[in-house]
Amino acid sequence: MAKDMQISLLLGYYGELLSNKQKKVAESYYFDDLSLAEIAENTGTTRQAVLDNIRHAEQKLKKLEDTLGFASKMIKIAALAEELQTLSDNERVARISAELTEIAGWEDTNGI
Repeated sequence: MAKDMQISLLLGYYGELLSNKQKKVAESYYFDDLSLAEIAENTGTTRQAVLDNIRHAEQKLKKLEDTLGFASKMIKIAALAEELQTLSDNERVARISAELTEIAGWEDTNGI
């Protein structure tokens, strides 16, 4: 998984556990695709401060995933649900598979 995609995924799962500043800066960088200079201007800080906040956020997100593992478990559930759906013509199995995919928060796991 690409680093940016991995951090974006982790930010989606654990973003609320970051400080407000770390969350805002990381979301601006990963979700809004803003440059360090743009984020610095928006937040009234320096590019270095923005970069430090992003690095600290990344470290915390990775540590949370290493400890809790929710993101990797959800990816596995979504992949298994997708596989189950392709293997079965049974309507009930297809519905359960769709529900699992929805719970995992994935519409399509092919890009993971």
